[in-house]
Amino acid sequence: KIPLIHPENPTKAKWNVLALCFLLYYGFTIPYRICFDVSVAFGSRTFIVELLIDIFFMVDILLNFLTGYFIRQESQMITILVLKRRKIFWHYLTSWFLIDCIATLPYYLVVDEQYDA
Repeated sequence: KIPLIHPENPTKAKWNVLALCFLLYYGFTIPYRICFDVSVAFGSRTFIVELLIDIFFMVDILLNFLTGYFIRQESQMITILVLKRRKIFWHYLTSWFLIDCIATLPYYLVVDEQYDA
C-alpha cells in the first residue's frame, strides 16, 4: 500500500513551496507571452522545463489523493486530522480536484499559438 501523507509533513511543505514558485513563474510568463505574442519553440529548453512543471502539477494531483486533511469542529473547538483513504479521496474529489485538473491543463493546448512547431 502507498503510504498516506500527513498534511504537516516537512517534505510536503517543501513540495508546496516549490509549487508556489512554479505558480509564480507561470503567473508572469503566461500573461507576458499572451500579451506580447511571444512564442516558445517546441522542444526548446523552455518548452522542456515547462513540460516538467506541468508533470509536477499532475503528480501533485495524485499526491493530493494521498494527503490527509484537517476538519475544524467549531462546536467543540477542536481540529481533527483525517487520514482515512476513502475520506481523503472523496474530500479532494469534491473540493479542489476539478479546479486542479483545469489549472494543470498545459495552457499551450488551449492557446496553441504560443508554441512554434
